[in-house]
Amino acid sequence: GDSVRAEKRARDVVAQNPKFAVGHSLLGDIAMVRNQPSAAIDAYRRAHQAEPSTGSVLRLFGALLSQDGGRPALQLGEQWLKSHPRDVAVHKAMADAHARSGDFQKARRAYETALKLLPGDAEALNNMANVLIRLKDPASVKTAEAAVANAPGNALATDTLGWALFQNGQTERALQLLRDARLRQPGNPEIRYHLAVVLAHSGRKSEALEEIDASLKSGLAFEGMQ
Repeated sequence: GDSVRAEKRARDVVAQNPKFAVGHSLLGDIAMVRNQPSAAIDAYRRAHQAEPSTGSVLRLFGALLSQDGGRPALQLGEQWLKSHPRDVAVHKAMADAHARSGDFQKARRAYETALKLLPGDAEALNNMANVLIRLKDPASVKTAEAAVANAPGNALATDTLGWALFQNGQTERALQLLRDARLRQPGNPEIRYHLAVVLAHSGRKSEALEEIDASLKSGLAFEGMQ
């Protein structure tokens, strides 16, 4: 929590190794902690110019997401992928950004590209399934099942599969999976919201109220609040 001393050390690193990315990256991290996005962007840009890498582009990408609706971040990602078309991490970052902005078709295409490069990526499969749910595509179930198969016991993947099944009319199986996800991650308000919806649909209104109340009391933002 001592950002003043952290900044001094980071500047010492820059002074001793001006051609390396590490000191600039540290200054960017400190600026992000201080909620100074412009300073973070400047520092991350210097780091990326010094030593271009997946790590440096992702740091700069993340900082640029707060600017102009995320367009500068997407432009950076597109430029990087022209020369690094097999960079799965950047394809996933692009897909995540498209999904957050509500462009689910572009998100789908970006996740498809990532999964062609790395078919067993559980995170990409899970996020792809969530995009397919938003597109009302029944393939969301198969994709979510693949995510669970590649990350057994993962609460988020289990939640996604449960929610996909519910959206496709398989309420009882959905309820079993969502109860399991809640037990694995009781502090996640999105999981408890999903469980509340399915409980309410199943006529278990008192249980549903308990779950939605817990979601709201968490104080954390979740997609179902919208």
